Amino acid sequence: MDPLRIFLMAILFLIVFIPGEVDAEKEPLWSYNAGSQVGWVAISADGEYIVAGSYDYKIYLFAKDSSTPLWSYTTESDVTSVAISADGEYIVAGTFDGVYL
Repeated sequence: MDPLRIFLMAILFLIVFIPGEVDAEKEPLWSYNAGSQVGWVAISADGEYIVAGSYDYKIYLFAKDSSTPLWSYTTESDVTSVAISADGEYIVAGTFDGVYL
């Protein structure tokens, strides 16, 4: 697993699962079961949006407070990277078949 992926997953964990004070008994704010392994996650700089790319050819966009995707998009192959603009207005995803914006 490359260092960038580990870093992004750690950031997601800290933002989603530990908002504020660390408490071993706190439950996650929410969770979502994708159709396959999620390999990539990015969070907008304002913290309002989360984008995830999975190996089931999907890109998911979430608002920070909801486990229901705002939208999802099916690509032609596995998603290999994702990024999101500071305000969450733009998402880019790389796959084995190309780039999606």
